[in-house]
Amino acid sequence: MSELSTKAKEEDYVVWTVGSIRNWPSWLNFSFVLASAWFIGLFLLYGMYQYTDIHFFETIKWLFLFALAFTMIPYKLVLKVITIDYSHLLALNLIGFGPFFTGMFLLLNFVFASQTTINTYAIVDTMKSVIPFENSFIFIDLEDGALKDQRKFRRFDVAYLDDFKEADSITYTISKGLFGYDVLNDYELK
Repeated sequence: MSELSTKAKEEDYVVWTVGSIRNWPSWLNFSFVLASAWFIGLFLLYGMYQYTDIHFFETIKWLFLFALAFTMIPYKLVLKVITIDYSHLLALNLIGFGPFFTGMFLLLNFVFASQTTINTYAIVDTMKSVIPFENSFIFIDLEDGALKDQRKFRRFDVAYLDDFKEADSITYTISKGLFGYDVLNDYELK
């Protein structure tokens, strides 16, 4: 009788631990995976966002799309592959996979860009930004309002203010990204 009750308790324990983080393989640590995906994703987002003509709110839309896409996989199917609590799965999707796949999206758009165009524009004006949170940037105005819709391509670090004031023109190398967002490959002051 005690064997039966012990066996029942073990079965209850096994049922109780389904979804527990303790059942992960020893090489896979949830915190490490979450932190790695988050940091790599944020690094990619920051780096590729600067060179891609994509608005901030559109980037946030992609972030939520990638974060929520993996939550559409039924939880029972996820449990067949790996044992994880649902709350940990949500955290992994929202905090880990969202930034990681958004950063990868921007990286692929940048790396596989095609249809490169090289244009030279006269610099009409150089001014320091007066917008809060952008006070460490300068903006340039180009002839005939060129690139007026691509504000990010006309924004540069304030450390280059003297270089831009001395320059008469700027040559841009812009490509069409894999997913349709323009990419700034290079610029040269003349």
